[in-house]
Amino acid sequence: MAKLLIGNVKHSLDEKGRVRIPAKFREVLCGTLCIMPSLNGSLFLLPSDKSETELEKMSNMELYDREKQHSANLVLSHSDYIDIDSQGRILLSIEQKKILSNSKDLVFVGKGSYAEIWSTEEWETRFSLLNPANIDAVLEKMKEYGI
Repeated sequence: MAKLLIGNVKHSLDEKGRVRIPAKFREVLCGTLCIMPSLNGSLFLLPSDKSETELEKMSNMELYDREKQHSANLVLSHSDYIDIDSQGRILLSIEQKKILSNSKDLVFVGKGSYAEIWSTEEWETRFSLLNPANIDAVLEKMKEYGI
């Protein structure tokens, strides 16, 4: 059984636009991966089995529903399959780097069966535990969710 991805790890882009996948995530994130736009200026990094499920849902959206097709176009046209090189790195495209605000400092965030990639600055602004307002807001939401 594969491990669930949890925690966060900081890595930097090299001069060629490559970034190392954290060693602790490579058991789940191996082989061919799918990289997709996520929410709030981040990227999803999904194993191929999880990405197939999500891509299938998008490809089956109603053909003549403008809003659904607009969403599918936006996500699918900026998604790609990528392979991990022998040193555990992936190459980000120009568009993917733009989504991450062209930041060289990135954070990989474990989300169970997949990961997200954030610019370090955006991640720390939104999710730093050092910000008491963040902690309070999350704990209140957890109560709403029954956790």
